[in-house]
Amino acid sequence: MGEDNRILLSLFILYIFTLIIFVYRSKKRKKTFLINIIILIIYGGFLFYNYYFSKKGEEAFVWWFYLAIAICCHWLLNIIGLIVSFFKPKDCE
Repeated sequence: MGEDNRILLSLFILYIFTLIIFVYRSKKRKKTFLINIIILIIYGGFLFYNYYFSKKGEEAFVWWFYLAIAICCHWLLNIIGLIVSFFKPKDCE
């Protein structure tokens, strides 16, 4: 496993760990989980497919970079939702 794949794996693990905590803190756990997983499958499948089947090194790096940025953005949105869930009053849930 190359270093670039280790970085992607680390990003996925960090994202999944955050998603588990976010789903646990959510009132509508099933809906939160399904929405996030469907979004992850859509962009992850498209970007990973293009990354994996790219023939040139530079082109593969571009798809790898897009995938890493997409995971980071999705993680950032979930971490913002998680932070908001800690400060939201309990009676609003």
